[in-house]
Amino acid sequence: METLADGSQIVGPELWAAAQTGDPRVVPIVARVLEQAEPPAGLGRVLLGIGEHTADLLDLIHRRMVELAGRSGAAEDDRVLDLAEALGNLGARAGTAADDLTALLVAGAAPNRIVPALGRIGPAAVAAAPFIRQYLDTRNGLGRIGAAEEVARAVLFLASDDAAFVSGHQLSVDGGLLAA
Repeated sequence: METLADGSQIVGPELWAAAQTGDPRVVPIVARVLEQAEPPAGLGRVLLGIGEHTADLLDLIHRRMVELAGRSGAAEDDRVLDLAEALGNLGARAGTAADDLTALLVAGAAPNRIVPALGRIGPAAVAAAPFIRQYLDTRNGLGRIGAAEEVARAVLFLASDDAAFVSGHQLSVDGGLLAA
């Protein structure tokens, strides 16, 4: 662990590097770090590093995320968001993770961290669809989600003779989402 000037802790490079190897011997070390009263920020990337071995920690990750999120004002806590992202990235217990992530959104968590995690969970995140829609509507330059017909028109253009001289270009049909 590394302690920052403000007294908070983050995961040190040694633990992160060890986790990136995917070595299952890292799992008990990560479990001890998770069980600390104040786990450090940056655990999400460590959990992603140990990959499939994270399955042994799912109950602990879930419990710690809920405990940290239950604290007053903790919805914006980077540690909660790190764990939420890790659950989303791992597709862990999709229904439970989706419910927890949706609860974080309701509590005011930063949607730019939670919505992508929900997207990685897949169909179990359907209950969060209104939040995802609201997030995309506010992030999009046009203030709305595009229609399938709008994307189809771009595809038809690229497939037509009118696009014969179009080469080596990435066409973003996103209403300004990437530009926002």
